[in-house]
Amino acid sequence: MCASGCASCCAAEFSIHPGEAALILEHFLELEDSAQKRLRESWGQSRPGTCAFLVDNRCTTYESRPVICRTQGAPLCTSDELARTKRITACTLNFNGGETLPSRPEDWFELNRLTELQSVAEQFFEKTLGIPEPLRPLLDSENRIPLRKLRDLLARLP
Repeated sequence: MCASGCASCCAAEFSIHPGEAALILEHFLELEDSAQKRLRESWGQSRPGTCAFLVDNRCTTYESRPVICRTQGAPLCTSDELARTKRITACTLNFNGGETLPSRPEDWFELNRLTELQSVAEQFFEKTLGIPEPLRPLLDSENRIPLRKLRDLLARLP
C-alpha cells in the first residue's frame, strides 16, 4: 500500500463521521503535552485545499486516521446494482513494477458494503456513547465533521 510520504490522495478537504472524529480527539488527548504542542505548531504549515492534518506530505494523525484514509489507494469496488456493473479503482502508485490490479473480488474492498458497515458502526457509537460535547458544535448539515474544523478545535484545546 502507500509508502510513508505519499500524499497523493490527501489533496482534498473533507468531513468525517463523529465517531471517527472522537477517535482522533481521544488519540490527541492521550499524547504528552510536548507532542500536542509539536502538532499544534506543525498544523500552521498545512496548505489550504489539502487535508487539514497533512504537513510536509505526512499525516499528523496517522494512528487514528479515518476509514476513508485507510482505504485510499487500495482496490475499491463500487457496484451499481441497477446497471449491474462494478467499477474497480485503485491508486496506480500501488501497482507499479509489472503488478496489476487484483482480479479476484476477494482482494477488493466492496465500497458499498464498507459504507454500510461504517454507517452501522456510527449509529451504534452515537446511541451508546454519544457525540462528545466538544465535537457537537462542529457538526455540519450532514451530521459530519469537517477535518479542518476538528484540527482547529484540537489546536485550541488547553
